[in-house]
Amino acid sequence: MNAYWNGHTVNIGRTKDNQRQLTEIDVVAHEFGHSVFQFTPGGFDGYTETYALNEATGDIFGALTEHYANHPSDPPDYVYAEEADALGRGPERIMYDPSAGPRDEPNCWSTKIPDTEVHDAAGPANRFFYLVAEGTNPGGGKPSSPVCAGGPDSVTGLGIRTAGRIWMTALMQKTSFWEYADARVATLNAVTQLYPGDCARFDTVKAAWDAVSVPAQAAEPGRPGDCGQPAPSFSLDVTPASVETPPGGTAASTVVTRTTSGDPQDVTLTASGVPDGARAVFDPPSVETGASSVLTLSTAEDTPPGTHRITVTGTGTDGNSRDPPSR
Repeated sequence: MNAYWNGHTVNIGRTKDNQRQLTEIDVVAHEFGHSVFQFTPGGFDGYTETYALNEATGDIFGALTEHYANHPSDPPDYVYAEEADALGRGPERIMYDPSAGPRDEPNCWSTKIPDTEVHDAAGPANRFFYLVAEGTNPGGGKPSSPVCAGGPDSVTGLGIRTAGRIWMTALMQKTSFWEYADARVATLNAVTQLYPGDCARFDTVKAAWDAVSVPAQAAEPGRPGDCGQPAPSFSLDVTPASVETPPGGTAASTVVTRTTSGDPQDVTLTASGVPDGARAVFDPPSVETGASSVLTLSTAEDTPPGTHRITVTGTGTDGNSRDPPSR
């Protein structure tokens, strides 16, 4: 069972039920994607994140090949091995929403990624590629892919051909022990090399990494000089996202704000959906982006019991409002 790259050749096995060979186009392209990763600078040598980026590269080449072939028996998408159904559980990975696949891959990078199984740890890179290619809300029947906490409002896709060129150019800058931080720097270098002075393309690649929570790096290039300053924007998140209060009791969450582009700005916090007899108080009620506020919810003895959805909204000095990401 299984298909794999052994360092020299692609080996094609059979499905778990032994009824079919694993010759679907995205499976074969995925395995040859490992050869591209092996024979670009830096090779296979590395840590967990290196191997995760190797797996993501396989998935990326699977998607690229499906789109190039555009064959009706396996229409182009960003879902890996859905036609093969190797283990009898449908697609193995879903690039626009890795957590929705059978492996429950993380959608967002975190410090847990280096301790995550390598196929699962490919999730953030897969979603980065989807965001560069299609964006957060591509329309036309293509799935949406919401951003991680602290990310930009949205990402505008550049098309899969451009995304593929950027990823391949970044692979040519790969080093041994390549990690997510290095991939971020390499792709931003790649977009400046391929499209000098193109503000929109640069902004998309940067926003896509921000959208999957890979932090900015000191070594990454800045925005092209003639692009000017990006419009100010911010994000906010609430931790914990849900709390429980007894009648007449209180509970607290922290509202964390971040500057996602431009200069910091003042944000005024409000809450809607507060049930009768309850109060929501922010301390402080206004913060500069990058700072936090404590939201205290208090209930009265006669507050209606049950689950209540309270929406926290931040309104910046630019007049724009933001809500926390959906959970």
